[in-house]
Amino acid sequence: MRKHTIRNQGVALFATLCLATGLATALPAVASEPAEESAGLDGPQAEAIEEALSPERLDPEDLAPEAELEAAVGPETTEELLEIAENALATTPEAPELGQPLAANSPERPDLTLVLRDLAARMDSLTPGQKKRVNTLLARPTKPNRSDKYLGANYAGAKSKVRCGKHACVHWATKGRHAPPAKDKNRNKVPDWVETTLKTVNQVWKAEVTKAGFRAPRKDGSSKHKGPNNKLDVYLADVGKGGFYGYCTSDDPKRGKSRTISAYCVVDDDMAKSQFRAKPIKSLRVTVAHEFFHAVQFAYDWREDNWLLEGTATWMEEQVYDAINDNRQYIKGPGPITRPYIPMDYVNLDVSRPQYYHPTYATWTFFQYLGERLPKKKGGVPTITREIWNQAAKKGVQSRSAVSKALTARGTSFATMFAKYSAANVVPVGKDGYSEGKHFPTAAPRVIPSQPGSCAAVPCSSSVDKFLPTEDNYYLPQLSSMSWRTQPNGQASATVTFTTNGAASALGVVTTVTAGGKVARYPISFTGSTGTSGSIPLSGVTAIYSTLANTSLRNDGLQATLNITAP
Repeated sequence: MRKHTIRNQGVALFATLCLATGLATALPAVASEPAEESAGLDGPQAEAIEEALSPERLDPEDLAPEAELEAAVGPETTEELLEIAENALATTPEAPELGQPLAANSPERPDLTLVLRDLAARMDSLTPGQKKRVNTLLARPTKPNRSDKYLGANYAGAKSKVRCGKHACVHWATKGRHAPPAKDKNRNKVPDWVETTLKTVNQVWKAEVTKAGFRAPRKDGSSKHKGPNNKLDVYLADVGKGGFYGYCTSDDPKRGKSRTISAYCVVDDDMAKSQFRAKPIKSLRVTVAHEFFHAVQFAYDWREDNWLLEGTATWMEEQVYDAINDNRQYIKGPGPITRPYIPMDYVNLDVSRPQYYHPTYATWTFFQYLGERLPKKKGGVPTITREIWNQAAKKGVQSRSAVSKALTARGTSFATMFAKYSAANVVPVGKDGYSEGKHFPTAAPRVIPSQPGSCAAVPCSSSVDKFLPTEDNYYLPQLSSMSWRTQPNGQASATVTFTTNGAASALGVVTTVTAGGKVARYPISFTGSTGTSGSIPLSGVTAIYSTLANTSLRNDGLQATLNITAP
């Protein structure tokens, strides 16, 4: 959804305590590369995490006085998933028992596409009562005798019409709250907004499938309540009232047997500026680019990991409608830039506890970074993301392996690109930054006082291993990073060295910035447990950023000591 089993992407026992100072705490992770059917947290695991996060388990000396504690503990039961979806879709005032709908554009709205996907993926294990509730949630707005008129985009018996184009059909209600604006400039008895939506779907299909070469959404001929043909069905409904631009889901009867299934989508019926704070056509365009790509993803592997699904769908907005830039709103929220010390592929969609919410929209910047570093294109779109999805479509290959295989085929590695990406998020402009980096927020670097010395200025020595404490051990988890800002003190040059606990996954980058804004980056090469930058020139340099990344695709802990020395 613009805005799968919910699972913790191989972080089965992982939880974080995010502090304002950038420190965090976690229970040791034990899972390896996730299996295709990996599950979320179960009851005992969730209890273990809660215990690990209890105040008495934390060392007060590790916490800044002003720190706000945020625990990242995701929903672990089907019932919680059902409550998330039902509350999200309770968009009518007549259903107060289902919870209050979220405000449009709320940063705490759930990822409805993937919550619904998770529920569909669990269908075989549900109780009869749960199956009935899930089937209601997954039902098309036009489904006859839909069992709950309070939930979601339900036309509730109102007459509907459909307009089809080359690839898709747009459905709309002719009356009621889901009906689009009636304006019909050409007087062809089709509302202008319906025609605009269909035109936009055709534009996006051409950009993503015809030109860029991604798979087309699968035909829905086997779905009982499909539209008038096998084309992609898009339904207009007032989902903006619940805080949503749109979502895609599936009623494909092959859901339990196949990794490739058909989809149908629902988008808001008018994209009103009063709800979305943007011109309606802009909101429509990026929503269709995003949601249509979810339908494309379902043609590769609908059970893929959340961060790959949501990250690449949000990235696609940038490829099809580069000038709109609506996706920048997500990089200001939880994600690899604002919380680099949390694994990039970690997800938490529990909006019932907003302070724990950790979606994966912001990971679109990783795919943007890859596309800018590996610029081969088809139809104006970098091909590396399509190459990743081609790998993900293979049986038994999940997200991290798919990215790794695709990057290896390009002559680089996941580790190398993740380390560079982590450094780019600290200084997003200049060499190896982003083309639009001046508009990005930055990953806040840390200066952590320690004994001996402090890393406020060169030279410095600091034990920087207090990232995620677990009883006696401190470590940076997989696919996460931290950076430290240091100021030169009149030195002509300096050398940055990280001494680690020997984890083979450690990589680093040093970034220098001059008073005039010139950016230079230097790799930190590791031999065994020690990584060094070599001599770095400091003439005119006003800030040094030392980035350490744990590039492991598994749950390896990383400890380190930072030393910056000068001749």
